[in-house]
Amino acid sequence: MHDPLLSSPNGLNREQAEQELLKRFKMKGLLTADREVVSLMDTTLDKGHSSIVPVALKSDGTFYSSASVATPEQWGHLLSAVRTNITEIGTRITEGDVAIQPYRIQQETACTFCSFRPVCQFDEAVEGNGYNNLGKPGKDAIWDLLSRKGGEKP
Repeated sequence: MHDPLLSSPNGLNREQAEQELLKRFKMKGLLTADREVVSLMDTTLDKGHSSIVPVALKSDGTFYSSASVATPEQWGHLLSAVRTNITEIGTRITEGDVAIQPYRIQQETACTFCSFRPVCQFDEAVEGNGYNNLGKPGKDAIWDLLSRKGGEKP
């Protein structure tokens, strides 16, 4: 359970404390691009940024481009691409490919979050070990890649 301790040099009144807690508990992830679904998740949102879910609505009810939403078609591409990746990874493992090659995006690596570090003993200094260096493509580039990789139907 996430239970943040709030501190401020000037102190916080009740309303400020509630806003800060909402900010810290704000959900992350991807939502369906359905205005009705979003309004059920945040009943106070009419326009602007939600303090609960990662979306922002324009005054005409449409989503800002920064909103973390996906259309049903995009969800299909995402699910299909995930299934394809899992199949490819499983096939490589059963064929004996067990090379250790964690990702690195700028300064972040998979090793930061991995609980198997003592088992894998990945060390970039060891010959043959290396990171899979990945870039940070934009949102549109990611959806384009997923639609090409996953095909049309999940």
